[in-house]
Amino acid sequence: MSGVVQIFAGFVRKIFFRALAIILLSVGAFVLMGHMSWAKGAALGGAASLVNFLAMAGHIPRHAVKVGSGGQRSAAGRYALRMTTAGAALVVAASVKGIALGAAIPALFTAQAVLIAGELAGSTGRKGEMDKR
Repeated sequence: MSGVVQIFAGFVRKIFFRALAIILLSVGAFVLMGHMSWAKGAALGGAASLVNFLAMAGHIPRHAVKVGSGGQRSAAGRYALRMTTAGAALVVAASVKGIALGAAIPALFTAQAVLIAGELAGSTGRKGEMDKR
């Protein structure tokens, strides 16, 4: 495994586990407050967020070097799958009575929020890791 791929894998792992911690903490807080439908919504949205993040992260190293229509078609297909995952989570949350849609929607953006917060706080560590190469 090349150095850049190892750094990328470490970065993905860090973001994944930070997002997972936030999801588990929010689900736990909802359970402790007795809001089970909100806990289920946060779990559903958070799971979709993590699946989408892993799908995107898995796609980047394999297809970053592809140029031309083959790479674009593959990227479009992966994007459609990720949007279908998010859409399915929203449909389930909206249609199942015991799942709060209001908790599923923000939870869908957990991985993105962790990425943005890490960049704003400078805690992703990517710059320092890349300089070590």
